[in-house]
Amino acid sequence: VEIPENKNYIPRFYDNRIGYFTTSFKNYSIPDRKTEYTTYINRWDLKKKNEFESISEPVKPIVYWIDRATPVEYRDAIIKGVLMWNKAFENIGFKNAVRCYVQPDTATWDIEDIRYNVIRWQSSSSGGLAGVGPSIANPFTGELINASVLLNSEIAGFLRFEKDLAEIIRMSKPGEIKETENKIHKLFEKSGKGKHICSYASSSQIIMRNSLIKVLTDNEFQNEDIILKQFINNYLTDLVVHEVGHTLGLRHNFKSSTAYTLEQIRDSNFTKINSISSSVMDYNPLNISQSGLSQGEYWSSTIGNYDMFAIEYGYKIFPNVKSPEDEIPFLLAVASKSSDPYNRFGTDEDAYDMFYPTSLDPLTQIFDLGSSPLQYGKEQINISLDLFNKIQNYFPQYDRSYTQLTGVFKSVLYGYFSGSNFASKYIGGAYINRMKSGDLSQNRYPYEPVPYSEQLDALNLIIEYNFNADKYLNFSPEFLKQLQPNSEDYNSLYMSGGRMDVALDEIILNQQKWILWRLFHPIIMGRLIDQEKISSSAFTLENLFDSIKNGVWSELKTNQPISVRRRNLQKAYIDYVINILLKSDSEIPEESRSLAYLYLTNLRKEINSKKPSDIYEDFHLKECSSRIEKAINSVFIDSVK
Repeated sequence: VEIPENKNYIPRFYDNRIGYFTTSFKNYSIPDRKTEYTTYINRWDLKKKNEFESISEPVKPIVYWIDRATPVEYRDAIIKGVLMWNKAFENIGFKNAVRCYVQPDTATWDIEDIRYNVIRWQSSSSGGLAGVGPSIANPFTGELINASVLLNSEIAGFLRFEKDLAEIIRMSKPGEIKETENKIHKLFEKSGKGKHICSYASSSQIIMRNSLIKVLTDNEFQNEDIILKQFINNYLTDLVVHEVGHTLGLRHNFKSSTAYTLEQIRDSNFTKINSISSSVMDYNPLNISQSGLSQGEYWSSTIGNYDMFAIEYGYKIFPNVKSPEDEIPFLLAVASKSSDPYNRFGTDEDAYDMFYPTSLDPLTQIFDLGSSPLQYGKEQINISLDLFNKIQNYFPQYDRSYTQLTGVFKSVLYGYFSGSNFASKYIGGAYINRMKSGDLSQNRYPYEPVPYSEQLDALNLIIEYNFNADKYLNFSPEFLKQLQPNSEDYNSLYMSGGRMDVALDEIILNQQKWILWRLFHPIIMGRLIDQEKISSSAFTLENLFDSIKNGVWSELKTNQPISVRRRNLQKAYIDYVINILLKSDSEIPEESRSLAYLYLTNLRKEINSKKPSDIYEDFHLKECSSRIEKAINSVFIDSVK
């Protein structure tokens, strides 16, 4: 394909405080260049028909065509999502900059024709209402030439990623940190959940299903068909506005959801102007409130403040500009607004810490809302506990199959544990502020460790609701007998060695092992050691070891009986701490080995002094004591050698 020539297009420089896809190249003709690469943002060439008018239609609008294969009942929802972006363009002087039409049945052009930006409807058994927003840019200037949005008609199949991930966790061992990470990375590559890949639709399936369960149960399953129709249409609009944002050049902004408080987004008058998040380029869940609290808009009914800011940076026309360099003073003035809390930016490499602890900022997460992901996580736990009660008491009354009940139960269980996942990113975390050197006058720094009190609050939430899940996830035998296996899952479960029944204790243990793996990861432990050098009141590695040990082994102080689930957790804890002590891995900080030795030694003394409540607890305590003794002795043997 020949690159279209556009001599009138002026490339625009990239600023890392605003999220745009970019085009970069080395320019060897400039020997004294300040940076190795020249980097432009990817954007459309948008110019006013009348440059002297405050608001004008563009010379060439950005036009999207809806594939004629798209079901008629979904077209209005898609058009609504596309046209939402006109609000941002009107703010910088463009009228009807973005347009959307349905491909006529009589059209002779094909949706593969690069001259048309097409929203394609694909019928496929892989993926759900999957949305992807790919685009093609001029490799020398960043000017966008073509873009598409791909929508998949199938809703089933979203769970494959989550099932595969759960299987990796289930089969992993504490000493196989690298092996587990490699498996997770391969799964990400296979599923398309990597850097610069949009998996909003596929990742959102369980989140959206939990929200739908909440809405349906709140309405006691009345008007279910109407609610489902509204849900699907609103979901499509939300998905399309996000994917069209990608085709305008915008990257994800996973920090934007923290711009507003939970109290603000419960106010419909506020969200109709500002949205439920400051950007539709976040992975925003439904805005669901706890029972008894005011309920705002469920979905984004407009784009957010960051979206307006990002479009201003990318598309605003500046006076007397003839080269990219001429724009620099104007662009710096716009980019300086990034210090506004409504305009904060964090993207994929900042957010994907749920599965691997490389990124830092707890404010940059996916599927959270409100200014504090920790507070939001606690709300999700409370909502899940309320839903557990409702589905036990009311679900069978509404003529639902027990297989459906089982699926609902598993989804709500996922929602319950999401609270501790949000909290886990605070441990060893740091607030990352995208700044230029001149911004330090704002009393902010690019790297600010999460304060001690916030890390402790997060760890206490994990201890209370994850490690002590036994306290909250107790269900009657009558209810558990209603959890019917899904025969449609038989083949996949048989081949993977999984179980047909709901292995509740195993599910709980896997979630607990996941958190332990994360908290005791060498990266997290190393980060805590480094943060002690930055702050005299830092949350320390010793704080981490002490809190986890006391949370996992609280029965040693209270002298209470140890349940089966707690015994499983305690064995997993010993596995992880022994791994820290013994594994010859240069990535494990030496300070961690010293603390592992100290805490295992003291733990064995406490275990030996506890009076068991029954024969099972007796065997458990003796086994744990023996394993610790062997681990400690092996340290001495190795040191003698």
